[in-house]
Amino acid sequence: MLISMRWCRCGITVLASATTVRSSSLLSAMRLAFSLETLALAGAGLWLWHLSHARMSTLAYRDKFLMKQTLAAAGVPVATFAKVDHVSDLVAFIGRVGLPVVVKPRRGAGSVDVRVLRTDDDVNDFLGAGSSLTGDHPADLQAERYIPHEMYNVDGMVINGELRVGWPSATTSGLLYQQGDLQRATFLEPGEAPQPDLVALLERVLAALPTPRNTVFHAEMFRTTDGSLMLNEIGCRIGGARVWDQFRLGFDVDLIGSVVKANYGVDRDGPVVGAKPVALSGWAMVACPPGVVRSVPADCPVPNVWIYDSYVAAGDTIAPPVESTDAVAAFVAQGETRAACDATLQKAVAWYQSTIEIEPARPGG
Repeated sequence: MLISMRWCRCGITVLASATTVRSSSLLSAMRLAFSLETLALAGAGLWLWHLSHARMSTLAYRDKFLMKQTLAAAGVPVATFAKVDHVSDLVAFIGRVGLPVVVKPRRGAGSVDVRVLRTDDDVNDFLGAGSSLTGDHPADLQAERYIPHEMYNVDGMVINGELRVGWPSATTSGLLYQQGDLQRATFLEPGEAPQPDLVALLERVLAALPTPRNTVFHAEMFRTTDGSLMLNEIGCRIGGARVWDQFRLGFDVDLIGSVVKANYGVDRDGPVVGAKPVALSGWAMVACPPGVVRSVPADCPVPNVWIYDSYVAAGDTIAPPVESTDAVAAFVAQGETRAACDATLQKAVAWYQSTIEIEPARPGG
């Protein structure tokens, strides 16, 4: 049976439905899910230390300003940034670095409310009616210099304080959802530039931050036009979209289940994970224009597609996306090369978009 629940620990969101549990292990699963960690700690002093460390980890991995402040102090390359609570903060930052700039919530996720301000008109629009910067309370935003880049995700897990697996994917921009465009990521091949350098940067980031002893992580990194690498941000959580499935297929490892078992003593040493993927896997999240779904395609005929999920059914209404992982369907695939995997995903997406029947939304409807 599947145990499905969500809970948070040390700043990571754990989705227990990722772990398949046999009925005979139901009691262990319930203990795993609901045990209070304080019961496993030896003494109040250790408990208080643990809570303090968990708080530091949570803040450093959740608050983008504190994260980049810590990383910059450790010499990890990040874009120029500033805390933005009022209009004057944003104006001053733009005066210092120029346009374009990126403005984002300090504790946001899923690229929600992330804005790229490229022109003075963009700035005026951002500061218009309803702007959080024009109220009486601090807006709790962060501004960053916009860096032209290629985008990479680096996902994986830390077990017993050591990087057990961390592998990069070439990915599309997380902001493409704002145009209703495709989101896609595929593993880099072993040794393919900049795979080794991305992993090296990841190790510096994990060392600089108060990383939990056992955790999954999702990092976003940029390769700039001059070939240098920098961190965009990192979270102690599983990556969105179908990252969990990508690692199940590509490394034969359950990232979430492994961390939960290590934290709760079921398997403190964690699994043995290969130094490189057993399959070059990737995922795609499909967007479609707003409207009413009339029919949805059944089984995907594209070879090497391992997972096909449609999130909509006949009669559903598709609304405009509000975050980067909003989608109507998802695919997970593999290939002999990254290019082959990417081509498979594009074929699958083209098949879905050409087969699903949608009655377009009426203007103003």
